[in-house]
Amino acid sequence: MKMDEIDFRMLEILQMDARIPVLDLADRVGLSPTPCARRLRRLESEGIITNYCATLNPKAIGLDVTAFVSVRVRHSPEMAAKFTAAIRKMSTIRSCYRLTGSYDYLLRVQASDMNSLSHWLQDKLHTIPSVLHTYTSIVMESIKDEPVFPLAALAAEEFDADILAEIRSRPRRSSS
Repeated sequence: MKMDEIDFRMLEILQMDARIPVLDLADRVGLSPTPCARRLRRLESEGIITNYCATLNPKAIGLDVTAFVSVRVRHSPEMAAKFTAAIRKMSTIRSCYRLTGSYDYLLRVQASDMNSLSHWLQDKLHTIPSVLHTYTSIVMESIKDEPVFPLAALAAEEFDADILAEIRSRPRRSSS
C-alpha cells in the first residue's frame, strides 16, 4: 500500500492516542471526518494498523522482574515446530525472536519475582524437549522501551519534511 504524508501523520497520532475520536483526528491532519474515517478503515484493512491496545505498567500489575533468555535448541523442522508451539502458549513470554549467532531464540520474559522466574525456567522452559541451553540476563533498569515507531523519520525519507512540519503544527481542536 502506498502511504502519503497524511497517512503517516494519522499513524503518528494514533500511536500516541489510539482512542482519539475520528473528528479530532481529522482536524489534526486537516481532513474532514468522512475521508479521515475512510483512510482509517483502509489502514486497518490493509494490515498497517493491526490492533488498538492499552500499554500497561508491568510493575503496577505485579510483574517486577524482566529478563531476556537466550535459548539454544536442537535443530530439526519437527523440534522447531514443537518449540514455537510451546512458546506461543506461555503467557510469561512477552516476545520471542528467532536469531542468527550463538543462540537460536531470544525471549523477553516478565515475572512477579526472581523465585517465580526461576521456577518458570526450570518447570516450563527447560521441559521443552528441544531446549539444549539457556542463558538468562535480568534487567536491572529499563533505559528505553519505546512502543512508538519513528514515523516522522520514515515519512521524512519519503516526503518533503516541510509538508510534514506544517501538518504537525496545525492546532489541535479544543475540547469544550
